[in-house]
Amino acid sequence: MSLIPFNFKSSLRKIFIFFFGYGNYIKLHVFLKYKKPITLRLDIAATCNAQCPFCPRVYMDEGRLVGSMDFEKIKSILISAKKYGFKNLKVYITSEPTVHKQFNEIMKFSKELGFTNYVSSNASLIPRAIEGLKYVDHLQISVEGWDKESYEKYRFPLKFDKVYENLKLLNKEIPLNKQNRYIHVPITKKTNLKKFALLWGEFVSHINIDFMQPANIYSGGIMKSEFNDVIKDDYYDFTPFDDNFVCFDPFSEIVVAYDGKIMLCCLDFSASYNLGNIEEGFEILVSNKIRKIIQKQFFTQKLNTCKDCSMFYKPSKDAIKSLLKQVDLINSSNITKAKLITKLNF
Repeated sequence: MSLIPFNFKSSLRKIFIFFFGYGNYIKLHVFLKYKKPITLRLDIAATCNAQCPFCPRVYMDEGRLVGSMDFEKIKSILISAKKYGFKNLKVYITSEPTVHKQFNEIMKFSKELGFTNYVSSNASLIPRAIEGLKYVDHLQISVEGWDKESYEKYRFPLKFDKVYENLKLLNKEIPLNKQNRYIHVPITKKTNLKKFALLWGEFVSHINIDFMQPANIYSGGIMKSEFNDVIKDDYYDFTPFDDNFVCFDPFSEIVVAYDGKIMLCCLDFSASYNLGNIEEGFEILVSNKIRKIIQKQFFTQKLNTCKDCSMFYKPSKDAIKSLLKQVDLINSSNITKAKLITKLNF
């Protein structure tokens, strides 16, 4: 494993945390960067054309699995968001955004307002969404699997051949140097990372890697993590955090479901926290009482609502060490132009 270069900011952060604790670190970071949220997440549609076994959608109420947001409503929200000071638009939470019939127009309108556009797509509908994707600054391609069989297991019922051809079209229409395009792959015990990089590397500039974690489910007012029995043998073993909880989503983002309900974060597929409705306006939403309570829990490091979130589950040190070794070997072999990146550490 290669040596990690010295990082002044990282070292300074560790020193601050050592003396003042994680809660005060979050307070300082929020004060310096997130006095107001800067990112608007918008679920422009509730529908997804995939049924991935690791996705929280498998636990969602049927009533929240279909629907879409009206284009005029979206435009109104974006105009208000720009006036409030939002800088980034992310149009993915619980669904596949390109299923929206006016996806192309939405992305163009957002870019005309001056937003930095982020999209995550399973690439199944690229031919009809290509014009809108040209207005996307950061495009995450959501694919799993290192061959046809494994892809169609994790991205059921999407078809490997179609998605692969779609990505060829994407490369042709939008060159990699014109867009920050990447893959985020959550690996399992069965993932062949080398084959994965060889298969998909030509379509992106980098591949972000971490471990496939359990899904998050709203239960009794708190977030609970659940491993899907369908792929239970694929998961690595995890241990929940006891302390040192860091997450900036409740501070940096406002997350809006397709029906206008406010969600806690991109992992809150239920929209059940009573955080308000977009109709109330951003000033009121940012000051929502429940939102403030959850933020305070991070300041005090006495988590209740989010304590069992999958973000606070960690694999073993041996699993991390093995993954880092794989990443280093693949990067050093230059088998693909896409760089493998992971922020995992011991």
